[in-house]
Amino acid sequence: DGAGLKGGWVIDPVDEGRRGKSGGVLCVRAADLTKSGGCNILVGRDDGLVEVWSLEGEGDAPQLVFERNLHESVVAIDCGAVSNTAFDEVVVATYSGKILSFSSAPSSSTSSASAPGAAVGAGAHPAGAEAQQLENLAAEIGALEAKAERERALHARKAEASNGAVGGSAAAVKLQDKWALASADACYTLSLELAVPLEGVLLQSDVPVTLLEADSNLAIVSRAPAGQGVLAAYRCQEVTNRLELRVRTSEGRYGQLQAFVWPRISPKACVAATYAIKPLSLHERLHEPPPTAERPVMSSLRCVRGRGRLSSGPKRAGALWDTTAFLVGQSLRSPSLRRRISGTFTLGEIHSWVSACLPGVPARLQGERGEFAFRNLLVGTLLLCDYGPGDAAFASDSLTTLAIAKEALAKEATARKVQLKIALDANEETVPALLERVDPLLRHQHSLHHKVLLLDSLREVATQEGESAFFAPEYAALLGDEAAVRRELKEHPARLELLHQVVTDLFVDQQKVRACAPSPGAVSGLQRLLAEAYSLPALLAFFRERG
Repeated sequence: DGAGLKGGWVIDPVDEGRRGKSGGVLCVRAADLTKSGGCNILVGRDDGLVEVWSLEGEGDAPQLVFERNLHESVVAIDCGAVSNTAFDEVVVATYSGKILSFSSAPSSSTSSASAPGAAVGAGAHPAGAEAQQLENLAAEIGALEAKAERERALHARKAEASNGAVGGSAAAVKLQDKWALASADACYTLSLELAVPLEGVLLQSDVPVTLLEADSNLAIVSRAPAGQGVLAAYRCQEVTNRLELRVRTSEGRYGQLQAFVWPRISPKACVAATYAIKPLSLHERLHEPPPTAERPVMSSLRCVRGRGRLSSGPKRAGALWDTTAFLVGQSLRSPSLRRRISGTFTLGEIHSWVSACLPGVPARLQGERGEFAFRNLLVGTLLLCDYGPGDAAFASDSLTTLAIAKEALAKEATARKVQLKIALDANEETVPALLERVDPLLRHQHSLHHKVLLLDSLREVATQEGESAFFAPEYAALLGDEAAVRRELKEHPARLELLHQVVTDLFVDQQKVRACAPSPGAVSGLQRLLAEAYSLPALLAFFRERG
């Protein structure tokens, strides 16, 4: 209101179970679309969703009353009388230049609500007038399509006659892209969009990544051997301007992912884009530190600016070092590790190094020091960063996280010929604590893979016998949940291997901290234990005996 801002509500697509519909908002508009005296919120998203939300009362959460996916970014949205003065319409503009409208006029059938010009709602309407209107629209669209086809053919002939030297192609391949970390799936979403239809996309990575399936992606993918990296091509069968890909990275393996995008136009053209895969790529920045009540009690530390060391003493106001580790929504008293770094670097240099190591770090700092908290999306560990000119400190309950940060920061400093002094305060209790945290994730993934193997056998037996009524109750229940089990494995195909890699990296880093080179036999023995005879007591015993 005019007196100031007040708290309202938050719409979270993940919490609502509307997974995969969490695109960023590009445009928003408030209007009384239904003339009910209330307020409707019109939303256009970068994944093509058009939404209409209704506010029933003051303070109440809005309700979704209309939704449509246009499969390309919605760049503008508004409301007003366009084709009918008695009913307002939602008018949207897409990235490719399309203008579409959705009317609030009552419709004689709910099926018409899935087409441009369809009603936001349902009711009674004269069938003859509606049929005539649809016939006129179809004739107009057919004439426009014929004109567009003639223009395309003319442009192609000119391009062929001039050996491809026809202007306009540069503008046609202007790429709108988005490389963002998806918290719910612990992977990255890469969306690529052109103003003209896509023909294909080539992905090339110099580090190992996993390409996951996306529900909205109808392209055919072909993979080729690429050494340690990935080389894959996506060929679009249907006419589409937007392609969404999901990529899962592995922390500690960092480099670049390149995308080469070419549209379905003549003359042929291509645009390339590069995306950074950072060392701690699966860490999400927490914009608010945990509440004081959820912070475990521990001794405070003070960073001494310019002297390059840490000492015990009263903590600085607002410092994060009275906490060590927590899992969002829970109060955990996990042990922690601390990495202390000192040197002759400036605030700008250390901030650029942290930005190159972690996602979500702002380009510029607002104060004299940098203080950030991050959470690992895969296992839930915490990383705290506090740095300034000449000194930096990092705390985590994961030894692997600090080992990766040390390697990345040392590499950045060496490239700039800056000398660093790095010290590690290791807490031995962090290793079993992390193994206990990973245990339920590992058991769930092992159970999931076992269920899939069992389902294959049960399905084969049921096919041979022609029925499944003789199965035991637990097997019959498993067959009933077959779709859900296979869908979960399809959405996270390499999650088990990724968790195995987390445990293996932890063992290797533990050996390095103790100045012991891990033997190949010990690593292969750990991998056999994880794959063939996993249990938490056996894993803890392995780390104790080999440690």
